[in-house]
Amino acid sequence: MKIKSSVFLRALETNFYQISGDIIKIHSFTKSGCGIIRKIKNQYGKPTDGAEFILKKNDADILARFNGDLTLIKDGETIKCTYQKSTCKIQNISDMVQPKLQMADLKPVAVDMNYFRKAAGLITKEGVQITSGGIAVTDEAHSMVYRAIEEYEVPQPVNIPAEFLKYLDKTMSYELRTNGKIAVLMNASEIVYTTVYEKLAQDLSNFFPEARGYFELLGDEELKTHIQYAAMFGTLIRLAIVKKDGLKMLHVSSEWLGGSERKYEADLAVVTNIEEFSECYDAKTLLKCIGCFNFGIEKPLQIGVNDTLLRINADNELFVAVRTKTFDDVELRLIGEMEADSNDGSTGTDPESGE
Repeated sequence: MKIKSSVFLRALETNFYQISGDIIKIHSFTKSGCGIIRKIKNQYGKPTDGAEFILKKNDADILARFNGDLTLIKDGETIKCTYQKSTCKIQNISDMVQPKLQMADLKPVAVDMNYFRKAAGLITKEGVQITSGGIAVTDEAHSMVYRAIEEYEVPQPVNIPAEFLKYLDKTMSYELRTNGKIAVLMNASEIVYTTVYEKLAQDLSNFFPEARGYFELLGDEELKTHIQYAAMFGTLIRLAIVKKDGLKMLHVSSEWLGGSERKYEADLAVVTNIEEFSECYDAKTLLKCIGCFNFGIEKPLQIGVNDTLLRINADNELFVAVRTKTFDDVELRLIGEMEADSNDGSTGTDPESGE
């Protein structure tokens, strides 16, 4: 029986293979409840071909690495494989039970898969929230939040493990279906499924923090470049509003917790309502933040800040980075606020007593 070694790509912990003529059905799955069910056309298939066998991931990966045509002969608990002038034997796991996927009560959700892939790519262990308010993720340290703000008809909010993303074929489009217990991404060729987390660790469906101050740049290419360079020199990146030659500038600089002689600094022209401001953010988080957007060189980019975070939003996307406090921070003060505070203090009047 002759087949392509590519049949054994995308193997998971356990893999069921059913060959019937020129069709190969594959069900790969993990103990954690993730799986891929797919059909592949076997160009060498003959009507008389027929076999069923089960491989562990290690053996399937070995067959995939041959990168060519394989001839397989099943002999009880053993599968003999011939590749060009070499042969090998692998074990057929015959005592494994194939799980059944129940799909009767699944409801379709019209999710934008571009946003789903982007959100899942920002995190590792956490889940991708699908709610009536769109898609949202936060990392384990809650140092960032990403949202794609859309209206979805979801039977109930679900939290899909981010690792689900790695099981998808990047060349394919998928439709999401869920019943609140499992999530299924499917198309005409395959079904990729996973159990979902039992509950949302933090409901982000309406998360949109207020920003007091802002600074605006024309395009994002220059800012991206300086943040990328600064991240090479430190674990933190400081953003500050400074005055140079009477003009307001955004000062971008690298910092290390505990201090370091290594330093990167740059100034960018901005339009802002901020008088004083200097805060640090995790370098990796800011890199993720700027990677989410593409303003080019002409579209205005406005970044909002308050005392605890930085916010970028454009169209229906939002990214928030939480501030990392340091001793050198300068409290956010807006234009006119310092003057107003001075006027308030000059009266010498106690607001409680009126004296």
